[in-house]
Amino acid sequence: MRQCKTNDSIPIEGIILAAGLSSRAGNFKMALTLGDKPLLKHTLDAFPEYCRKIVVVTGHRPNIIEDIVALYPKVQIAHNLDFNLGMFSSIKEGVKYIESPYFFVVPGDYPFIKRQTFDLLWNVAKNSSDYSVFIPVFKERKGHPILLNSSLISSLIFEPEDSTLRHFIRRQNTLLVPVDDEGILLDIDTPEDFALCLSKISKSNE
Repeated sequence: MRQCKTNDSIPIEGIILAAGLSSRAGNFKMALTLGDKPLLKHTLDAFPEYCRKIVVVTGHRPNIIEDIVALYPKVQIAHNLDFNLGMFSSIKEGVKYIESPYFFVVPGDYPFIKRQTFDLLWNVAKNSSDYSVFIPVFKERKGHPILLNSSLISSLIFEPEDSTLRHFIRRQNTLLVPVDDEGILLDIDTPEDFALCLSKISKSNE
C-alpha cells in the first residue's frame, strides 16, 4: 500500500475508480494515451490541490495503475480483490481509506471534468449541512464527480453486494448542483468514445 502526504487544513479527500476490466473499450483504458498522457492522469490532474489524499482503487492490472500514479505524492493505492463484482465493490473498498469528513468519487475514465466543478461542489457542501450527497448536473443530466459526506461510509460498506451507488444514493439526502461542465458526462467505455475524446483533445490544441 502506497502512503501519501496530506494537508490537514482541508477536510476533503477523493476516490478514483480504476479497477475495471475495460472489456468494452478493447484495451486497458486507464493507460490509453489521450493527448500527452494516460487517460487516468487526466482524471487525477483535475482534482484540486486542496484535496488531502486521493485513493486510487485498482483491480485489473494493478501494476500498470501503480506505475501511472507513482509520482503523485497524494495518491494512496487501494487494491480491490473483488473487482470482478463491479464498480460498487471498488467504492466499498475505497471508502475504507477515507479519513476526511467529505470525499469525492469519480471513475477514472472522465478526462474532461473541470477543476471548477470540484470547487463548486465543495463550496456548496460547506454551506449545505442538510445534505450528505452532492451531484453535478449539466443540462438536466447527472454526472461525476459525486461528493459525499463521510458519515455515509459505514452504511456504504454494509450495503448489500448486489446494490449500486445509484441505489444507495436514492435513500440519502441529495442535492443536485447545476454546473457549466459537459465533462461531467464524458466517460470512455468504447473505442468510439475514445475516438470522440481524441477529437476533443485535438480541437482544444488547435
